[in-house]
Amino acid sequence: MTLLEAFRAAIPGATRTGNVLTLPPGLVIARVGLDGTATTMLSQESQSFQVSVWAATPDLRERLSSQVKVAIARTNALLMPDGLWTGVPRLGAGSMSDASGTEDVWRRDLRWSIDYHTTETESFPAVVFVGGTITNLTSLEITDYEQTP
Repeated sequence: MTLLEAFRAAIPGATRTGNVLTLPPGLVIARVGLDGTATTMLSQESQSFQVSVWAATPDLRERLSSQVKVAIARTNALLMPDGLWTGVPRLGAGSMSDASGTEDVWRRDLRWSIDYHTTETESFPAVVFVGGTITNLTSLEITDYEQTP
């Protein structure tokens, strides 16, 4: 008996034509196994950062500060090392100094904060999902080999 003939005999309603085994409708059930991961949020934190703009004139300081604010405001989210995204940076209170001192420079400090999560990720072994009927599969081609005793 060939392998293909053994399959046909073992599957009720299956028929064979040459090297093609035709299965009855609704017989094949899909099973998919995937490794999984779960990420748990352990805490929510906030981190502040500051950008200082130094310029030769108060007007230049204003123009540079505006460009920095726009560039950071266009940031929708930041990708963190754990693969999760943070929210939009929040602009906090800034400060500026009009005292030029001996350096003839004007300064503006821009401060933002970003909220992020401390997380823990665990890996899980393959999980098999059973369900669904494949309705479009009507035949399965198997190369016919002679079965050796």
